[in-house]
Amino acid sequence: MSSPTMFDAVEDARRLPPDAARACEALVVEGERHLRDHGPFTARVLDVRRRAHSVIHVISLSNGRGARRFYLKRLNTNPSVHDRKLRECVTEYRILEELTRRFASFPDLGVIRPIACWPEDLAFLTEEFPGRNVELVLRDDVRCLWSRSTLRRAAGLCRKAGEWLRHFQSYTVPDTDTFDIDELIAYCDLRLSTILDGAEGLLSRPLAHAVMRHVTSLAATFSASEREVVGRHNDLRPDNMLARDERLVVVDFTGFTYGPRLYDYMKFWMRLDYMAFAALPIGRRIDALKAGFAEGYGRPVDLDAPMAEFLRIANILDKMSELADPPSRPLHRRLVQRRWHRHLLRQLRCRVEGRR
Repeated sequence: MSSPTMFDAVEDARRLPPDAARACEALVVEGERHLRDHGPFTARVLDVRRRAHSVIHVISLSNGRGARRFYLKRLNTNPSVHDRKLRECVTEYRILEELTRRFASFPDLGVIRPIACWPEDLAFLTEEFPGRNVELVLRDDVRCLWSRSTLRRAAGLCRKAGEWLRHFQSYTVPDTDTFDIDELIAYCDLRLSTILDGAEGLLSRPLAHAVMRHVTSLAATFSASEREVVGRHNDLRPDNMLARDERLVVVDFTGFTYGPRLYDYMKFWMRLDYMAFAALPIGRRIDALKAGFAEGYGRPVDLDAPMAEFLRIANILDKMSELADPPSRPLHRRLVQRRWHRHLLRQLRCRVEGRR
């Protein structure tokens, strides 16, 4: 017989919100399934993490002999965006269920395991994958200039990321075969507006106009193969991956949608490019990570294709827009930001002027 749930006070709160209490109760009821052992079980909230678009309750389920952690994710909302947030919640949970089944035969690839969903609260529960953030692994490994073994490990992780993406795209082919090219152009226009309206000097208006002319021209030349539609994670980068014991899992499908095949590929590829922005000369090591990613993906990719070029520019604009209204930071951080801005601006000019 299971014991009543037990709750820890978090951030001086005396009571848990209803969705967190319900998640704790659900975990206790299913305690034997989660811990594969008998009770009594106790569920406790260990932490609350507040983010821009969601609130995460970290919950521990224990029977005194073993414990597992779970994450209750509740999307932030207001009346004007409630319907969209509801679709995001239901879609993310559905995608996690589908991908959990699809990747079941791959011992080294997967996603976080979904447990329960409460659409009325815009909330769902997943099991923790106790791995290390792949962004941190890659960052540390490529900086170990004296160690070939760490570089092989980093390249191996990128190979798994490429393989994961290849399978993900094959599992999420939609019924439709088109996407809105104007939406991609509008994204660039919005980012340019954010940059121009933000901190002065980030971008000149003549260059902004040249960028829009260039991306519009590129969009007019997308080939049929570049317009092929697949499922899009929408934020596929090492920071949304976890690794442990040769296994890699992908998290955070809130932005899942459909779009061009190259979108997620270039998102990951550009993140590797940005990792080369460092004090140490690590360009060749980054090339090894890119080679691993491309090998794992296993499909030919034309990095000079109009779509690839378009997505490069969109990604640069995205990074520049993050600097448009930066919060107050210490002087050394502001100096790094200035160097980063100059780097991005050079990259943008090179793309628009046709230089590589």
